[in-house]
Amino acid sequence: MSKSKRRKNLHLDDNKNETDPKECKKWSRVGVFSSYEEASNKKKALLETGVDEVKIKRFGQEGLKFQVKTWKAPAPKQNAKKRNKNRVK
Repeated sequence: MSKSKRRKNLHLDDNKNETDPKECKKWSRVGVFSSYEEASNKKKALLETGVDEVKIKRFGQEGLKFQVKTWKAPAPKQNAKKRNKNRVK
């Protein structure tokens, strides 16, 4: 392998998308449906209620069923009070 190819491969390895477990979205299953139309109707209803993201995934034996999953953005965390390191004990 030439030097330029090795450099390219090293560069690609550095840019791999390594996600932090804290940043991963936690999807929750809302329902399981036997047809895509039923799942799509549920998705539309959920989007009207204010859910951030909804997706339909095919699953089951031979992919004959559809599940609706939702994700809602977590509320922003409040900053904890900072401790004064110079405080006299």
